[in-house]
Amino acid sequence: MYWSYAKEAYSKDFVSMTDALAECESLRKHGRRFVTMVSEHADQVGYPGVDAVVNGVCPDGVEYSWTKRR
Repeated sequence: MYWSYAKEAYSKDFVSMTDALAECESLRKHGRRFVTMVSEHADQVGYPGVDAVVNGVCPDGVEYSWTKRR
């Protein structure tokens, strides 16, 4: 979790999501701004989502047919 106060940046680590959310709420109630949470998945490699589509098929063999519609 990161937040700022009086032109200073702060951070704190949490193991429990419930504890992190409670701390976010408390910080916001006490006037802290730009409170945000981030996480990294230790087993993640590559980009989130689909990072390769060849001939309409994902690396795991699933058909990929998403198109952006306007």
